[in-house]
Amino acid sequence: MGLRLEVALQHAKGIGLLDLTTSMGLIMVLGFAQNLALARILGSEGFGHVAVVNAAMSFGQLFGALGITVAVLRHSSAQTEEDKAWAIYRTGLPFVLVSSISVGFLLMLVTYSPLWVFDRQAGDWLPVAVLGLPASILFLLNTKYLQSRQRMREKAVLDFSNRALIVVCIVAGTLYNGFRGFIVGGLVGVLAGAAMSTFRISQIRPLNRVSSPVKRRELFTFGLWSVSTGLMGYVLTTADVLCVSAILQESSSTGLYGLAVVVQRVARIPSFAYLEATFPSLVRQTLNPEKFSSSRKRMQRNMILLALGASIGVGLVAPILIPAVFGEDYQGSVSPLLILLVGQVFWSIGAVHGRSLLAHGYVQGNFWASGLSAGINIAANLLLIPIFGIKGAAIATAISQILWAVSVTVMCHWIEGRILPNRKSLT
Repeated sequence: MGLRLEVALQHAKGIGLLDLTTSMGLIMVLGFAQNLALARILGSEGFGHVAVVNAAMSFGQLFGALGITVAVLRHSSAQTEEDKAWAIYRTGLPFVLVSSISVGFLLMLVTYSPLWVFDRQAGDWLPVAVLGLPASILFLLNTKYLQSRQRMREKAVLDFSNRALIVVCIVAGTLYNGFRGFIVGGLVGVLAGAAMSTFRISQIRPLNRVSSPVKRRELFTFGLWSVSTGLMGYVLTTADVLCVSAILQESSSTGLYGLAVVVQRVARIPSFAYLEATFPSLVRQTLNPEKFSSSRKRMQRNMILLALGASIGVGLVAPILIPAVFGEDYQGSVSPLLILLVGQVFWSIGAVHGRSLLAHGYVQGNFWASGLSAGINIAANLLLIPIFGIKGAAIATAISQILWAVSVTVMCHWIEGRILPNRKSLT
């Protein structure tokens, strides 16, 4: 038993899991401190404004990245030569910059149009937050490139440093000027993060300039499928906050549900860190089916254990911790949180198969599995929120995540059994 544990620890250290887990654990603490401060300073109504802004910015980051960050991660991970991996990064950079700026302008226009049916105060200040959209996406691209080269410690340091700076800026801004200070503080933080990551990337770039082994069209096509899949994932994980805001039209209810979502995402950090650390090596194993299958089984087992442990732990302490720490006003966040944690366990099952499809380069499979679940998620939110309030939103999200886990698992095994062997025979 001791030998197996030692081997497992050595493997975790070798793939950078310990670095990422440590960083994400510290980020978890920072995120908890940030949301605690915001909840206390702004109250449930003000926290509702924050939840809507964060949900809208997540949407902007998704479309602003155009899936190119995922495409660069996948294709660069498959390269053994640094100069070729860098060439792929260089190819994706213009796409990211142009797209993020365009999406930023689009979001600014939407907030002042009849399409904006959410919290009005959040909509009034969202255009200021959107100014930092290109910087936040550039930071994401830079850290994804570091991940693709398995520079996990450098990625972890950048992630933590940027998050710490953002937290300091946001809390200081909120203390000074309330919700408006939150917006300005976040903007300052993301701009500084982009500058730090760009400086680090410039230090490690190869001197040799070679042509990219992946054509622009191929990268762009992969990115489009990725962003389409990401949209479905967004619906599964974030659209419930916007549905609560649009249907209930109560900032305090949005704030209660927003806190439940924040805590649930904190509980997901160990599982997500494991996925991030293992993905580059998973890509490199796609040419060896037996080794790939063995790795995925191990990943599946570890993911379930991580998700169960985190969900049970958070579920046990949440009824006491949330009202004690955030205040009695947030007692209503406990019930939706417990429901969301059930969906998180099933999410961990599907996440490994989703990454397997991505490793194979078959991002379309993720899209179809996510599309079915996203459609049901929206319908369930529209049906259940008017009846059960924020508990209905949590039930809808949990149901759709369970359905997604089943769908992506079936899709993965079907593609590996029928489509991928035919592709190999053609080559």
